[in-house]
Amino acid sequence: QVEQGRNQLADEISQLEAQVANLEAAIAQQGNLVQQQSETVEQQRQELLQKEQEWLGKRATAAELQGKVSTYEEMLQPMQEALRNASDKVSELQELAGLLQSSVEQQSTAVSAMQTTLQTLTAAS
Repeated sequence: QVEQGRNQLADEISQLEAQVANLEAAIAQQGNLVQQQSETVEQQRQELLQKEQEWLGKRATAAELQGKVSTYEEMLQPMQEALRNASDKVSELQELAGLLQSSVEQQSTAVSAMQTTLQTLTAAS
């Protein structure tokens, strides 16, 4: 009976050792999985940091460009006003040119009428 008890204990020990071996293998497998996941997370973290740096660089560039645009707008404001004034003057000059043309035409008609009158008077004398 002692022999049977020893055999039973030996079987139980073998089973426990097999279970321990299975658990150690599962733990090792889980450890490998955790290691892979940690590497993946680290890689993603590095990618995010790189994208953040790129974004910060683009943001700084955008701010710089916005500053330049504001400066150019300020510089263009007086030029735009001068251009508007010049455009108004051109319109006024066009109007005056039209009036002058009309006046020249009227004077030309009057001169022609005078010439005709002079020719008539000269011919009559």
